[in-house]
Amino acid sequence: MTQLLAAVVALAASPVGPAASPAEPAGTVRIWHAPFGKWPDAVWMASAGAEVVVVPRIGRIMRFAFRGGRNALWSNRALEGKPVPDANRAAEWANYGGDKLWPAPQDRWSWPPDPLLDGAPHEVATDRGIVLTSPASPTAGIRFVREIRLAPGGAVLRVRNVMENVSQKPVEWSVWQVAQVDAPLYVSMPVHRAGGFPKGYRAFPGAEPRAELLTVTATEVRMRRDPRRGAKIGGDSPLGWVRAVWPDKRLTITIQLRPGVRVERGAPYPDGGCALELWSNPDPLRYMELELLGPIVRLPPGGRAEMTTVWTLERQGPAGVRRADRPPRR
Repeated sequence: MTQLLAAVVALAASPVGPAASPAEPAGTVRIWHAPFGKWPDAVWMASAGAEVVVVPRIGRIMRFAFRGGRNALWSNRALEGKPVPDANRAAEWANYGGDKLWPAPQDRWSWPPDPLLDGAPHEVATDRGIVLTSPASPTAGIRFVREIRLAPGGAVLRVRNVMENVSQKPVEWSVWQVAQVDAPLYVSMPVHRAGGFPKGYRAFPGAEPRAELLTVTATEVRMRRDPRRGAKIGGDSPLGWVRAVWPDKRLTITIQLRPGVRVERGAPYPDGGCALELWSNPDPLRYMELELLGPIVRLPPGGRAEMTTVWTLERQGPAGVRRADRPPRR
């Protein structure tokens, strides 16, 4: 792994953004070390229009925002700077927030998530981006490698998620990306009535959203957060995107398995065939989840499976969505 591209910059801890850091020149991306909230060892990456924060101590992307703007990802302030001791991680799940990877289907592992894949310290390196590598899990037989790159223009993040079989026998898993977003107006995904779900989406048994919190249009299904109980829906649209919407912006995350293919037709997927999932979390933790899943694959020893996701943050207002790198008209 190459060494860090930028020297450590001494900045005050701030969950909002590195206010002391000057804006990057157009067409450049800078990487440096600085605190994020109470996490002292975060890695920042910024372009002229956007910024990303990764916390290797817990193996998560914890911030994605316009430069100096409000974080699109939810961060659990109560757990900031409080890594779970190694001896306790197998018995309790620390819900830090941010974005992480799990193996799927979930019914193949018992709660809480594997403590080596979620919440353990990850190796970090930089090479035109940030590379996170999880510890190897003897239980799942895998490790995750994430290559995180920010586009020089606009607010576009590309995350290449790699699952590696580090065991001595075949394993069978799907790559499952889970992004916790901070109190959006709603989350959405495409409706696909020609797929495996007659309504165009799947309501999870026991976690069906209340009817008044669900809106189904000709093209998408929208879900608002239920403050009283958890709710979850899934889908199999080949469009392969999930979205969170706020009054002033929207975040769209799109799967890219390979050029021109977002969802693998005919391949087995977790949860009855879901490549896309949305979760509504009840009070007091006011977040929702954008979840993307790859096909279930059988990997021989040393085998790898990949699922790339592209995150696009766009400003919006009464006039609708406009590109992140296009200033408003005056």
